[in-house]
Amino acid sequence: MKKQLNYIFLILATVALITTGATCGSSSKITQGKDLIVKEAYLQKEYPGQRDAEIRDYLKIDFEKFDQKAIVIDSVYYASKVYKVGNAQLSQKLIISRGKAVSNSQFKNESKNMATIFYHKQETSYYISVEGIQRKEALYLP
Repeated sequence: MKKQLNYIFLILATVALITTGATCGSSSKITQGKDLIVKEAYLQKEYPGQRDAEIRDYLKIDFEKFDQKAIVIDSVYYASKVYKVGNAQLSQKLIISRGKAVSNSQFKNESKNMATIFYHKQETSYYISVEGIQRKEALYLP
């Protein structure tokens, strides 16, 4: 329940920021960022070795090294869904089935080869777009 409330809050906050153009009491808009560089982004499916384990389809995003104390990745928009992140890890693995549908956003994109990553540095919000996301061969785990 707490996770759901946090997720709803994140979506509402993102929509409010996008529609009003305000961040943290300032009049600045969410701008395209330059502090976060995507090294690689791809889709991949994992088939587990155990019978009862779940098959996972995920979006993997690897970043160039960045200041993990100053930058926090908030969310990722991919294929008309939003994925809450809320951390600053150099690698993100987002399970496709766990995304929440996005309906009213200028960043909504139905394309399966593009994603938009939202992050903040101190009190300023940024986004970056990632294009050319391809599917890699499936992994068959032991």
